[in-house]
Amino acid sequence: MLLGKMIEKDFKYRDVRCVIVFDKDYFYRCGYVVLDHKPSQEAMDDFKCNGGVTFEGWGFNVINAPSEKFVIGFDCNHCWDVPDMLAGEEYLGKEQFEKIMEQRGDYFQCMLMPDMFETKSLHSLNDCIFDLKSMVDCLYKEGDIYE
Repeated sequence: MLLGKMIEKDFKYRDVRCVIVFDKDYFYRCGYVVLDHKPSQEAMDDFKCNGGVTFEGWGFNVINAPSEKFVIGFDCNHCWDVPDMLAGEEYLGKEQFEKIMEQRGDYFQCMLMPDMFETKSLHSLNDCIFDLKSMVDCLYKEGDIYE
């Protein structure tokens, strides 16, 4: 049984739509910036976000972005990222959370084990907000968006 994704936060920063999606199956986040145009490659190369840009394209149904909008995103499901178990339990409720843990316990044990990376970290909702704002600031700095 897959539960899918939910929009955890949808906000405007400097008149740019920013969206954070929470995956209710694996308890990780993705962040997206929604634009009227495709920014320069130079601007996107300067983005500082968790793991770098992992999505770019015109439109995106998951966040209700129409095809005339350009969407750039990052995810927090890398081998160095820790699933946000507390948010998972909060959003699903205790009973549903326990079912997911039964079904995917091996996955979560693997994601929480120490490995070749010295530190694993949880990319929180606030961390994602920070990354999205940083991406928007970068677009202004590079001249891809004007105030």
